[in-house]
Amino acid sequence: MLRVVSGGLWTELHRLAKKNRPHLGAVAYVTSDEAVKFGKGDTLICDATDAAIRSGQTSAAVLRRAHDREARLFSSPGSHAKVSLLGRVAVVGSANLSAMSVNELEEAALISDDARAVSGVRLLIENLVQAADEIDESFLRRIEKLPVVQAQRGSRRRRSVRLVKPRAWLISVVPLEGDKHADEAPVVESERAKAGEETQFSDSEPGYIRFTGPRASVGPPSRATWSSQSGAPTRSRHGRTYSRRSLW
Repeated sequence: MLRVVSGGLWTELHRLAKKNRPHLGAVAYVTSDEAVKFGKGDTLICDATDAAIRSGQTSAAVLRRAHDREARLFSSPGSHAKVSLLGRVAVVGSANLSAMSVNELEEAALISDDARAVSGVRLLIENLVQAADEIDESFLRRIEKLPVVQAQRGSRRRRSVRLVKPRAWLISVVPLEGDKHADEAPVVESERAKAGEETQFSDSEPGYIRFTGPRASVGPPSRATWSSQSGAPTRSRHGRTYSRRSLW
């Protein structure tokens, strides 16, 4: 599994958290345990410095509840990570465990059960624990006494983001063998010349990809060129020759 989730992210995280244990998290700011609760056998690292507590970016009350559920808690000053491991599912994204993230902001995360992602997130959290300060009873009692002055924020209208699945994937591209397709050279050069005329970069060098397969259509090669001037690609309808400069 390898997915990018935006709309419905918190519903998905809540589902994964209920289904999988333990929970390991390195999340900068924590003010909500609505979606993911940390308890016995779980580990949470966050920014629980005096400044974060006083500004309301991290909640002593939420940390107290996690502590009472016997979670291991740590404070990492300056932490800005947002990674979690829910059982054997890695989550790497933009979201804090905060009421604002849950209710107002449009967040996104990559969710994967790939062994490399899982081991990478686990190793990162283990390393962060080694450098962090443990949040024990005395730590909690001290931060619970700190006055909290939250900054006033204007109202935000949450926007919906629709993630469109890729229409094509290039799995493997290899150099062509010698002059095996020399008979196609006139067509290739013609299309490359047209692509060169459409690009706005004089030093661009159009290239091409020869595609064959069960879905390949018979006919002249197609061509598409991209221009980065406006940030949005423009294409001709007859091609798939790409200008290297304008693609990125």
